[in-house]
Amino acid sequence: GMTELNDGKPRKIKNARPYSFTLEEDTTNFGTYEKGGIVTQVKQPKVLNFKPLREALSDPGDFLLSDFSKFDRPPLLHLAFQALDRFISELGRFPVAGSEEDAQKLIFISSNINEGLGDGKLEDINPKLLRHFAFGARAVLNPMAAMFGGIVGQEVVKACSGKFHPLFQFFYFDSVESLPTEAPDSSD
Repeated sequence: GMTELNDGKPRKIKNARPYSFTLEEDTTNFGTYEKGGIVTQVKQPKVLNFKPLREALSDPGDFLLSDFSKFDRPPLLHLAFQALDRFISELGRFPVAGSEEDAQKLIFISSNINEGLGDGKLEDINPKLLRHFAFGARAVLNPMAAMFGGIVGQEVVKACSGKFHPLFQFFYFDSVESLPTEAPDSSD
């Protein structure tokens, strides 16, 4: 029954259950459905347009969130990484952990970059978070490196298989609660 469905056109499905589904189509003018039939799932390709890095740095668009309780953090982290890049290019090193002077310099650079953003300017630059960012910028945390290695590996498999949607534009993972509550001594 319902031979009108045999034309091979892809059709949208809604309300899929293990042994039945509903078509997102008006079938009132079709023949009566009797039973059975073979259905093949076909995923439709989706074209993603990524911005070039130069353009995405000034206008990042939406961020992929890792923690929905920190939805306001990715734009600030985006700014912090740009400031860190400028800090490294100017001084040739990462900020020293526990160095208040380096932290203040990073906060100053962040403010300057933010002022130049125009419409994309952030209203609130959290100096406490930027200070933590500066203190931890030099650190290499093995669990964090392992986590990002897993994410990168997963993205490679997605790219090779073409089966799943890749991460789109920017993803910042914020784990400031993993840092020690007391600021580290710069001599350490």
